[in-house]
Amino acid sequence: MPQQQSARERAEAFCRRFGLRVPILQAPMAGASPIGLAAAVGNAGG
Repeated sequence: MPQQQSARERAEAFCRRFGLRVPILQAPMAGASPIGLAAAVGNAGG
């Protein structure tokens, strides 16, 4: 049975895979976040 990774280990692996310094993600939330947030993330390259 594979050993489970901690949340920190998963975040670090994600960062390594995508060349990120910090694991910050922004995803669609069906109106739960304002349009300005999505625009700011997009303008920042996310």
